[in-house]
Amino acid sequence: IASFPAIGTVLLPKLTCLLTDERYGLPGHADSNWQQLVDAGFMARGITFPAVLAPDMTLPDTASQYATAVAAAFQSADSIIGQLGIGGDGHIAGILPRSVALNEDSLVVSDDAGAHQRITMTPRALRQMTAAYAFAYGPTKLQTLQYLRQELPVSEQPAQLLKQLTEAHVFSDHIDPTNTTTGGGTL
Repeated sequence: IASFPAIGTVLLPKLTCLLTDERYGLPGHADSNWQQLVDAGFMARGITFPAVLAPDMTLPDTASQYATAVAAAFQSADSIIGQLGIGGDGHIAGILPRSVALNEDSLVVSDDAGAHQRITMTPRALRQMTAAYAFAYGPTKLQTLQYLRQELPVSEQPAQLLKQLTEAHVFSDHIDPTNTTTGGGTL
């Protein structure tokens, strides 16, 4: 930031960061995506970062409150850039295979599936992204990436949603011998 004073003085106050998915619980719980970012050293100084979790709120109320924050951020944005992980089961954000999020019209839903209760952006929200950067690291993701090259129903592999976005890039630590790019590819 010191090298680019305009970023700190002009752009950062206009920057909003949103979690595409959060695991429900009390703020700061060990499985919280936000808490994991904080523990890894991410600091949101100078930018807007709406909290997902709040004490004493039910899962549906938490999702509703976050949906309001996401809608406001999207409405005021010039660009929406997503950084997403791809799970070994092909999930993206908190949208698991056969998730209720796949059939919702809202921007954010709560889902009580899988190992965690989640608050997640929906396909409708992901489709509003100007660009998405998806990451699939580790040997358990290789099969998932191979399936991503096929045409599968989104209900079976939600990562197929990346193909519906205006711009999507996938990064992996595995080199696909059938692809001439290394480290990343564009869908």
